[in-house]
Amino acid sequence: MKIVVYLLSFFIPVLGFIIGAIFYVSDGRDHKHVGKMCVLIALWPVIVVLICFFLAGAAWLVFW
Repeated sequence: MKIVVYLLSFFIPVLGFIIGAIFYVSDGRDHKHVGKMCVLIALWPVIVVLICFFLAGAAWLVFW
């Protein structure tokens, strides 16, 4: 179950934030850990896309 949730968090970051918030506020130490990991995993694709946009914009300015 954890692996499926982690994969969903990575490929669909919005869903990862939602699942992470739900798991984080639920009871249980294991659920809090899974919720925190979902949010962290969901942040990675967002950060990578932002870096790619920044690099593409910088490259466009340099080579234009």
